Amino acid sequence: MSSVFESASTDHQAQEQTHLTEIHDCVRDTLANLEIAGIEFSLELVAGCLKITIETSQFLEAQALAVELGHKIESIASAEITEVAVYKRKNATANKFLIREMTLKKPGEPEEIVEMPVIPVTVATSTQSYRQSSSELSRVDRPKFRMYGLLNSYLLRFISAFAALGIGIFGIQMISRLFDSMEQKPLTYIDINKLPALTAAGESNGITEYQVVFPRGGDRSSRLLVYLPTNPVKPKVPCLFMAPSGTTPLYGRTLARVNTRDYTPYVSAGYAVVVYDVDGDIDQMSELNESALLHQPTPLVTKRLKAYKAADAGVLNAKLAIDYAIARIPQIDPNLIYTAGSGAGGTLSLMVAATDKRVKGAISYTPVTDLSKKFPIYIDSISQALPGYKEFIQRSSPADNAPQMTKPLFIFHEEASSLNALEDTNKFVELVGKTNKSVTYTHAPEPQQMSYNRPPNSVIQAIEWLNTQTSQK
Repeated sequence: MSSVFESASTDHQAQEQTHLTEIHDCVRDTLANLEIAGIEFSLELVAGCLKITIETSQFLEAQALAVELGHKIESIASAEITEVAVYKRKNATANKFLIREMTLKKPGEPEEIVEMPVIPVTVATSTQSYRQSSSELSRVDRPKFRMYGLLNSYLLRFISAFAALGIGIFGIQMISRLFDSMEQKPLTYIDINKLPALTAAGESNGITEYQVVFPRGGDRSSRLLVYLPTNPVKPKVPCLFMAPSGTTPLYGRTLARVNTRDYTPYVSAGYAVVVYDVDGDIDQMSELNESALLHQPTPLVTKRLKAYKAADAGVLNAKLAIDYAIARIPQIDPNLIYTAGSGAGGTLSLMVAATDKRVKGAISYTPVTDLSKKFPIYIDSISQALPGYKEFIQRSSPADNAPQMTKPLFIFHEEASSLNALEDTNKFVELVGKTNKSVTYTHAPEPQQMSYNRPPNSVIQAIEWLNTQTSQK
């Protein structure tokens, strides 16, 4: 394994070099544990951001690797390093793409409750110290100025309070406008013809990976990951559209949750896979305390939930991904489009198939089928901050859209999962079965773990179901 390190020269260069050598060794050892032949990396420190570029044509568990590197570097990084950005590229001449950016937490730093985007706000003094200094100033100045008698009058207190209220309202309006300017633009703003072309990210074991990133306004962007067979049997192949898996289908999810192993079995079987973001993510915040965030949504969380609602619980994100694939990925057969997903992704898979005429069928692993029944407390709390949210969730629930589930479906339920009760899935399948005779339903008592050597039986069964569906078209 070879590596490169670049850094600007400073007065404490020797001390810094020793510290960076420690980080270099940490990255080297972490990558060595992957046992990937020919993997290389480079480090670059720019304005407090440590950029790690990994070079390999092999597939990586990229997000998990980036998080592991971030945690390890956080424990040894000096104060000069405040951020870590992990990139990947196929070789030294290929374009690199960003896997993940992370802000490092230093020892002694208080835990962050909510991550504010773009504009970090630091409170310089505590309320207590401010009150103490104000009282001391009053005690010193009162003997000097008889005007304090007037200042302490009820009339002037009322005028001061009224003025402060006006300033406060003006400030809130300005902050609100500022956040509105940073808010993620709706999907209707996006012109497919202006989106960038696919960028090759790597090729391994007969699978070629691509990605496309497009800005959405403010600090937000959307991303697609595309996996294609390197040597397809046919010029055009069927395609699966998948959202990141998740546990709570009440907010969006980003590709930070992506695990490549979830998609490779389908591509190895001859299918293309397109994975897309879902607007309204609270991924990083939910890692802190999802329950607290949904019980008492902050203004920032409410904005993200509003974006999720505007994207129709991800249905519009899927539509954008399908639009892009049909227009810009010639290897995909537009007449053989399917959806798939697990957990929250499985819920969305059913809804996309029910609402998009281009989709021929859906695969859904352990979906939440009745959202109102599963999350009543969360929904009531969010509805107080975001009026109309309860009705929106009901419209986005598969159980409330059973009559529209008319396309071929493959549904698998993992009995050991706490995400959805087996009886709820059974009830949903029975309800859909009244109008849809093309439902394949199976369940298993134990968790179905994905491995490098063999996908779980549920995925094998789903691929067999797909083979049957596509051969009939």
